[in-house]
Amino acid sequence: MKITIIDAIEDYLTYITYNDNKSSNTIKSYRLDLLAYQKYLHENNIIYFSDISYKLVMNYLTISLNSKKNSSISRSKSAIRELHKYISYKHEIKDVTTNITVSQSMRSLPIYCSIDEINIIMNSFDDNNLKELLDHSILELIYGCGLRVSEATNLTISEVNLESKFLNVIGKGDKQRIVPIPDRTFKVIQKYFLNARPLWKKGKTNLFFINHFGKHITKEHVEKKLKEVCKKNQLSNKITPHKLRHSYATHLLANGADLRVIQKLLGHQDITTTEIYTHVDKNKLLNDYRNYFKPVKKDK
Repeated sequence: MKITIIDAIEDYLTYITYNDNKSSNTIKSYRLDLLAYQKYLHENNIIYFSDISYKLVMNYLTISLNSKKNSSISRSKSAIRELHKYISYKHEIKDVTTNITVSQSMRSLPIYCSIDEINIIMNSFDDNNLKELLDHSILELIYGCGLRVSEATNLTISEVNLESKFLNVIGKGDKQRIVPIPDRTFKVIQKYFLNARPLWKKGKTNLFFINHFGKHITKEHVEKKLKEVCKKNQLSNKITPHKLRHSYATHLLANGADLRVIQKLLGHQDITTTEIYTHVDKNKLLNDYRNYFKPVKKDK
């Protein structure tokens, strides 16, 4: 019995919802990508999954080049390939997407900060002001450990080991990864933890970062503060918390870190996601990165 495209997509989405480690945001994006793909196929009078050809898939991706961002094209390609792989295996249908690739030129390079920009941002805070110390700590941790903003704001006390200087990060799909805390980053977050958090803690919260009301720090708060700092220092308005994460990966690679190591530190499931950082000029950043993370001198 032939399976329709509608049934195939719903079957696949149900599968990844309950049996895969993809985040809810990824699943939501995949759904939108595949519904757009379904619409295109139906417009070409393709009803059954087995009637999809290699040419049709390539035509769809080519059309997408003119209407989507590069990152969206790459994600859409992944969604389509995974759909075909799953349905082909389950229903013994030929996988017509096996040889489909998206060239590197179709993928946009990540926007990242220079070391000078990182220094300007991090030096903008007065760490004797506890509210500024909080904002500095979060941004320093996002950059210094390559965290997603949600990962930083959701960290708990038990996930931040100040003795061994490691984080136990819970990332997308509840996957855990261990990330070392650089000395410069450690110095800032330790000062926050010892001076600000004890004053602000109200009740039994296990969150590492809390505001002066003892409440959870929102993603919007972090984005707003970074935007204010960039505007004050006349930096690019394109710098976001996620761009700090891009900067972490870019600077690590420039410092000679292995791509597989960076993949683990970022929590990428697929190495191809990490490979985008290999297109950045390593030599340009190497010395500055080493200077930024040079050992912190102990106070006498």
